[in-house]
Amino acid sequence: MVDKMNNEPLSLAKAKAEGLRMAKFPLDRYLEWGIGTKSLTINQCLDIMLDLRVTGDWDKALVHVPRRKIRPEQEGEAKYKEYRSDKRPIRSEGKPYKKQFRKEYPKFSQIKY
Repeated sequence: MVDKMNNEPLSLAKAKAEGLRMAKFPLDRYLEWGIGTKSLTINQCLDIMLDLRVTGDWDKALVHVPRRKIRPEQEGEAKYKEYRSDKRPIRSEGKPYKKQFRKEYPKFSQIKY
């Protein structure tokens, strides 16, 4: 759970009050954290937990952490790129995706009504 826009640990307090088990991802152990907060979206958390259950490997599971939050040029980043490359490659044949798709569509001024 994420306490968005609130510095008070409301999720933690509620879990303690109800006697629920709590845990946090070992982000500092497996990733070189860059900028930004360590809060992740629900989708990212679920993807991490599902991958961890299937593979049992934190390195593979933490692929779902956004690239912008990881410090570049680190060993963790190299592993991240390796696993992420099959899901969403940044470039194809040396060209950014924008330029590849832009060629297929006419400019707005060329469209006849």
